[in-house]
Amino acid sequence: MALLKKMDAATWVFFFILIVAMGMVVIALTSHPY
Repeated sequence: MALLKKMDAATWVFFFILIVAMGMVVIALTSHPY
């Protein structure tokens, strides 16, 4: 768990935004039938 303790707040925010953005893209692609 040493790696998790090395990660600072900025890294967590980056990953959080990345995951949320990917989730929104998936929702957008699946909600619009092309």
